Order: sequence, then C-alpha cells, then structure tokens
Amino acid sequence: MVTGSNPVRPTILSLYKYMKIFKNVCDQDFLDLIHDDLNIRLQGPTDLSSKGYDESLRIGIETDIVVLRVENHIASMMRKVLIKILPDIRLYDIKFTYQIMPYNAGISKHQDINKPFAATLYLNKVWDLNYGGLLVYEDKGLRAYCPAYNTLILNTEKTLHLVTPVTKAAPEYRYTLQCFGV
Repeated sequence: MVTGSNPVRPTILSLYKYMKIFKNVCDQDFLDLIHDDLNIRLQGPTDLSSKGYDESLRIGIETDIVVLRVENHIASMMRKVLIKILPDIRLYDIKFTYQIMPYNAGISKHQDINKPFAATLYLNKVWDLNYGGLLVYEDKGLRAYCPAYNTLILNTEKTLHLVTPVTKAAPEYRYTLQCFGV
C-alpha cells in the first residue's frame, strides 16, 4: 500500500493504452472457491446495487445490477493473481466485488475515473454474443468483447467503455468478479 500525502505511483497500465485481455488467469481450484463464495453470497441479502450508481451509468438501462462483497480470503487470493499478471498492482489497495447482471442490466458508457485501474474476471462458463452483456470500448474505433470464462480484462481510468444489457436469450445472469484500484 502506498502511504503519504502525495504518493508517487506508477501508471499501472502505461503499456496498455486501452484494454488488455488475459486468458486462463485462475486455476480450477481457485475458480471453484470463487463460485462457492458467490453461491453463498447469493443466498444472503444484497450488499449494494447499481441503484446507487450515478445516473450517467444507467442511461437506457432498465434493471439494476446486484453487487455483492467478496470474502476476504478470495480477495487476498485474487490480489495475488493480479500481482502475478502486473507486479505494480501490489502498490495499490484493491476493492473486490461480485457483479451480477440480470436481464436488461448493463452499464452506460463511462470511464472509471479516480480508479487507477479496473479488472473484470468473467465467471460464466458459457456465454454467447446473443446473450448481450458485451464489453464495448474505444480503441481506435469501437471494439466489443464477448465474456469468456476465466478471462480477465484490465483497463485504465481513461478507457471509455460500456456493457450492453443482458438479453433474455441468456440462460443465466452475467457473473463477474470486479477489481478496482483505489
């Protein structure tokens, strides 16, 4: 963790101007632990939701995202995964949450302002373009990414992006583990 009134921190993704995609980032045992934790959390009360999000993140979005806290031991293990991918991440505190997107839930275009980086780990074992929930971002024009199991997307605070609403064609909600540098 960086301390002091004016900490000097490296630009986490100085090599990545936009999004960076990492495939197969977690081993199956860890993924099983994540799914067990998520299933337990889904049985309890909702911690947060997108109802508290700025209205600019909800333009044209009809359904709220469910946001759940991540168990501390899962957060600690995920932090190690992130540091292995990008060692400078160790200099930051990280906030971890699960995001569950039901049908018609998405996020309007935005930048993750005041967050040096954001990372999304996709948890659905099967996802198809027809299910929506696509990550759309600017990279010399618009690009789209269809969620793929055990894939991590890293982006900087300056990356303009959105998530398209999940469609009723999806056989289940869209599940992710979100990691925000603070």
